[in-house]
Order: sequence, then C-alpha cells, then structure tokens
Amino acid sequence: MTFQLLPDIAPFVTAFFVVAAVALVATVAVATDFLVVNHRERIARSESIGTYYGQLHFAH
Repeated sequence: MTFQLLPDIAPFVTAFFVVAAVALVATVAVATDFLVVNHRERIARSESIGTYYGQLHFAH
C-alpha cells in the first residue's frame, strides 16, 4: 500500500493559479487607472512626480 498525501491536488493547484492570475490582472487594471487619473491631475497642476506623490499621503 502506498501513501499519497494529496492524490488529487492538480485541480486545486490549477484553480489557485487561475485565481492568482485573475487577481493580478485586476490589480494591474486598478493601478493603471489610478496612475492615469493622477497623471492628468498632476500635469494640470504642473507638478513634478516627487511633489505630487509626496503630498498624496497627506490628502487623506
């Protein structure tokens, strides 16, 4: 008799990587939207990257 810890692990591993890929795509989409919107505002204010994003954490 052989001992198999998780004999049917392949579907779980596949599902994990699919969920991780979807999460990665969603994260990239949200980050891109954030940066595009802030880029427009930053250019409209004629601020440098350091000046604009350096003050961003005080805006909350």
